Amino acid sequence: MAAYIDLNPVRADLVSDPKDYRWCGYGAAVAGVKAERTGLGIVAGAVRGSKRRK
Repeated sequence: MAAYIDLNPVRADLVSDPKDYRWCGYGAAVAGVKAERTGLGIVAGAVRGSKRRK
């Protein structure tokens, strides 16, 4: 779901890369902002966990 949200501005032709969208946490995470990187890690862990259960 996070990828879907982060890619919406790209699909809408607002930006060419999600990191360039002002209201997207992806850009901050790529830049190394600790809180944003932690958030992406939580989402990634949840996705990995849901795939193992199936």
